[in-house]
Amino acid sequence: MNFSTFGPFPFGEFSKDGLKKFWLQVNQELERLGYSTGIEKAIGVYIVTSIRKNGALLPCYVGKTDNSFGIRFSQHRKRFASLFPESSGKVGVFLIARVTGTGKYKKVTDKMRESKGLKSIDRLEFALIGECLKRNQNLINLRERTFHKSLHVPGFANSARKKWDDAARQLAGMLRVRN
Repeated sequence: MNFSTFGPFPFGEFSKDGLKKFWLQVNQELERLGYSTGIEKAIGVYIVTSIRKNGALLPCYVGKTDNSFGIRFSQHRKRFASLFPESSGKVGVFLIARVTGTGKYKKVTDKMRESKGLKSIDRLEFALIGECLKRNQNLINLRERTFHKSLHVPGFANSARKKWDDAARQLAGMLRVRN
């Protein structure tokens, strides 16, 4: 299963017209970089980020779409607007599109609708929520956050380095965990 990462793309405003402008700008940038356009019809995972004054990115929300990015963003337009008021230039979005073996954007099929999506997208979203929580404990996601925050594995997740025994240190070294 293949994914391609794009972005972060600045999000100006969350109105209907703002979304049209956003997708136009995204596709212009993709074309400029030599990628296929039409990503708004693709399925995958996205990460909404806060763009700090120094340019640093802070993950705020991880979402997925089993329909298309365009449909999902339209559905969440008002939610995004309430979470990120007056966002002009302060919010960015990474789009992580599911792609075929030949690199084309994967689109939703009737079979996917019947099975309620792709497990690969669910699993990637779950993994990214865990990683983003390491950078931002105030991640907006409620689903899955409890699991990631309550998971304590010495040498891997949510455990104080000073309490690690030799086995935990070796596990952390092998996995290159920076806890």
